[in-house]
Amino acid sequence: MKKILLYWHTLRFLKPIQIFGRIWFYFNRVKIRTAPSLKIRQSIGKWIEPIPKKSKLISSNVFFFLNLEGDLREVGWGGAGKDRLWKYNLHYFDYLLSEDSTEKVEWHRTLINDWILKNPAFKGVGWESYPTSLRIVNWIKWTKAGNDLEADWLQSLSFQAEWLSNRLEWHIRGNHLLSNAKALIFAGLFMEGKEPARWLRVGLEIMDRELDEQILPDGGHFERSTMYQCIVLEDLLDLINIMESYQLESEDFKRIYAKLFDKAKLMGNWLRAMIHPDGHIAYFNDSALNVAAAPASLFSYMDGLNYHDSRPEMCCRELESSGYFRLSNEKGSVTALLDVGPIGPDYLLGHAHADTLSFELSVHGQRVVVNGGTSTYEEGQQRILERGTSSHSTVEIDHLDSSEVWSSFRVAKRAMPLNKSRDLSSSSKFVSCSHDGYSTRLKGQPIHQRTWKFAEEQLLISDQIVSKSKHAAIARFIFHPEIQISQNKDDSSWALKKDARHLADIEILSGSGNIAKTTYALSFGKLVETSVLEVCFENGKTSSKIIWDQND
Repeated sequence: MKKILLYWHTLRFLKPIQIFGRIWFYFNRVKIRTAPSLKIRQSIGKWIEPIPKKSKLISSNVFFFLNLEGDLREVGWGGAGKDRLWKYNLHYFDYLLSEDSTEKVEWHRTLINDWILKNPAFKGVGWESYPTSLRIVNWIKWTKAGNDLEADWLQSLSFQAEWLSNRLEWHIRGNHLLSNAKALIFAGLFMEGKEPARWLRVGLEIMDRELDEQILPDGGHFERSTMYQCIVLEDLLDLINIMESYQLESEDFKRIYAKLFDKAKLMGNWLRAMIHPDGHIAYFNDSALNVAAAPASLFSYMDGLNYHDSRPEMCCRELESSGYFRLSNEKGSVTALLDVGPIGPDYLLGHAHADTLSFELSVHGQRVVVNGGTSTYEEGQQRILERGTSSHSTVEIDHLDSSEVWSSFRVAKRAMPLNKSRDLSSSSKFVSCSHDGYSTRLKGQPIHQRTWKFAEEQLLISDQIVSKSKHAAIARFIFHPEIQISQNKDDSSWALKKDARHLADIEILSGSGNIAKTTYALSFGKLVETSVLEVCFENGKTSSKIIWDQND
């Protein structure tokens, strides 16, 4: 019965096109007997070098994805013994665009030819729509870098594009559908003919519609993952790049080009607000380092495409549509990033975590308080744990998650933020918000309320459970693994250091706490142990403050 309810509270939020799209996707059997006979379109504008990828091709047959090595001669294109995301990476062909790609051209040519020979049409993970989308784009980028496509490779590329045009991921939507549309636009511009004209038209139509749906007014991607913000922003910049290279004269082409430009600028400004002083993304929802392009690389790419970024003031900023805040002191030595928004669009929560009212904090350029991050997409206990409330710097009630995350990419009942208020104008700033994630699942309809009071020298975090019944609640503060913790003479206070440098003290003002151990995802496939302060509520309340060292 419990599983049935999980399915019901997951499926009832889906759009009809997702349900019918999944049925169609399963039963539709595309028949493409021959590839279209096409030629490469002559470009008339400039093409700038896109963001280079980190080298993942160790030798001619050995890859290193997600901190795991694999030899193609042993695992094959099916990726025997590897998880699904590793297999996807194998078929993306990102490694064609690595920083050392000019030294590996012959390896690349051999791999492209081998892929065509050993991946029969429509069979295996390599023909799934998402890796097909990325591979189409990467093969075209590789060609525009000055490499030649052999005739049968061009035929394969056109075959893949025609296949993709019949396998669009309407049942998933989100960043997957954007990637499908991007690939069709790339293929439709790169090649000439009747079929490419159709690919281009369909890709532009989807992109036009989805940009309005997926890019929020504040510039955030609607899945509210900092990592996918970077991925989608790079997609938009790549599209601007290739559209600039071909400069078609149609009004729709010009209009969508302008829309991409405007949306990318918004997304870049959003990203500037959601990075730590170390220059990398915060961990909200599915996020990890070394998957998407680094923010600095994206900003450099934008500069190369002649963006004149206003670079808005980053002291304090509310991203109202997304539900995030950035708070910094006047010196710029301390930055807090707060999550008071929905966990994502109701019909697409595959990358959502139960992290409502969580936050991250950097002091003197060092991450101090963090969320646990993402190390895997594989279904299992680790995936559930990483999506769960206990892996985030927020409050857990009765050992339940604030949103019902389950399986690898599903959410049943989900938390919604309530009663948000803020004052960012005074020297002592505050943000307050509640959420109802527990109210429909626990006796007494408990509501969690959190308030952050941010001053020049400290951050006060106050939590309250408003309920008709008593509940056991824990507030967690997860510390970055580089932080060393030692108890002060007062048994309710701890010193936070990096190496020999004292950064801050954290003190429990009400409630009782202890230091425990948890895990932190440095990147996919790379978990390390770290410390967490767990604070138990007293009479439905707790409060703690973090006081930082005033010396820069």
